[in-house]
This record gives sequence, structure tokens and C-alpha cells, in this order.
Amino acid sequence: MDSLVIEKQLPSNSIELTKLVHICSQCTRTFKDINNFREHLFQEHGELGVNVRQCHLCSYATLLKSKYDCHIRCHLNNRVLRCQKCNYSTINI
Repeated sequence: MDSLVIEKQLPSNSIELTKLVHICSQCTRTFKDINNFREHLFQEHGELGVNVRQCHLCSYATLLKSKYDCHIRCHLNNRVLRCQKCNYSTINI
């Protein structure tokens, strides 16, 4: 993994806050969230993570479960079958 920096700030009430900042060594972008940092490394620089989620219907891949779930719903929206006589619906896989 790339650089991790501890950034200190002194707000107006003088209590010291410490936050972790992840810095990409390839393009110097900074991230406060580790998951966004890992996704950036994967999407922008092709660095593979342990938990790559690969779509079984196309070439899409991501590290984030939320993005994967959203992507899969795009495929499934085209496969919904609805009964014309009642409210039943199912997904055609």
C-alpha cells in the first residue's frame, strides 16, 4: 500500500484532532477513507486488491461491494419478468 500520513489540525477550540490521510505515490491524490484509496489504486493504476469483485456478465470489476451491487442491478433491471395477472415478479438469470 502507498503512503499514509498523519495530519494534525488545531480547530478554534484548541483541541488537537488527528486524521489519517492516504496519499497515492503514483499521482499524489489524497484520500481520508481507506476504501476509496484502495478503489483509486485499482481503478486508476491497475493495482489488484485481495477482494476484487468481478461481474460474471461483463468485464466490470471493483473493490467496493456497494459499487458491485449497483452494477449488478443494472444487468438485473433488464431481466425482470412480471406476471400480467398479478403482482409477482422474478429475475430471469
